Amino acid sequence: MPSSGVGQPERHTQKRVIALFRDELGYRYLDDWSERERNSNIEEALLTAYLTRSGYSPAQISRTLDRLHTEANNPNRKLTLSTATSR
Repeated sequence: MPSSGVGQPERHTQKRVIALFRDELGYRYLDDWSERERNSNIEEALLTAYLTRSGYSPAQISRTLDRLHTEANNPNRKLTLSTATSR
């Protein structure tokens, strides 16, 4: 992870969270993409491939991506566990 002005305690916490997801929960770590061209908090190609493998139709995937982008781009939206799971 390149230095982006984030303090050492924050960097340590980020590394611990990455280790938890990778080592304990079995997620694949895709590396630090903060400097990547066209970086996005939503990786459409990866999400689309996953949803396709999971049996979702192109229409369902399109609707999901649309709603996800709408929520991600809403600066007034406060994401909490209850709002993420209540829909």
